[in-house]
Amino acid sequence: METGLVTGSRQMMMLEAWQSSIADNLANASTPGFQKTLFAASGAPQGPQSTVSIGTDEQKQLILPEGRVSQSFSNGPIRNTGNPHDFAIKDGGFFALTTPTGERLFSKDGEFRVNTDGVLVNKMGYSVDVDGAELNIDLQQGPVTVTRDGSVNQEGQSLGRISAFSFSQPNQLIRVSGSYFSDPGNAGQTQIEEPTILQGHLMGSSTEAIKEMVNMIQVSRAYEMSQKVIQENDERLNQAIQAFSV
Repeated sequence: METGLVTGSRQMMMLEAWQSSIADNLANASTPGFQKTLFAASGAPQGPQSTVSIGTDEQKQLILPEGRVSQSFSNGPIRNTGNPHDFAIKDGGFFALTTPTGERLFSKDGEFRVNTDGVLVNKMGYSVDVDGAELNIDLQQGPVTVTRDGSVNQEGQSLGRISAFSFSQPNQLIRVSGSYFSDPGNAGQTQIEEPTILQGHLMGSSTEAIKEMVNMIQVSRAYEMSQKVIQENDERLNQAIQAFSV
């Protein structure tokens, strides 16, 4: 087996996966509450079918590069928007949302609004969990205020409290799309008893665009080097074939 060709091709596959995660991070650099994707490269020992014979007795196991994708759950920067329907959980945590099909999702994106039916929803139309249910608001009754513990009030009347959740094993959450995660495997979900929710604020993406651009350049250069390795090994293999076929 030509190890140079195999190693070079596997490295190019790994770099393509890394480039894909970087592109996703950059595409969501301005998405509220987005949790950036992390990529780690390592070497994976291969089985007997991938060993390399040295001389007659010695064998060495082939180590091929592979990548591992994971999620960062660090908070993005919080900015003041002045919009009374924007919310951010200051010290970590997720808002709970329910899709029209009944699926329960979690997100740090607190860009909410009141729809035509008077229900507090996010920009995708998912209802916001307030005391375990959707919240109906009649804006004609006056402005809505939310205290730091998530309590929703209107003209001195309590309407409920916005639910906030934390996870003891957040890496078990599954990204559905963008800023939204599902919890199919029980990631240690716990409702936060005393959250710090800021009205008129929004949490931004945890992606640092400049760092991602630097990573993109590094990946591009590494990909070019891998291409050269494959080309050089291919040329050397062709020369050997021509030499021994005479």
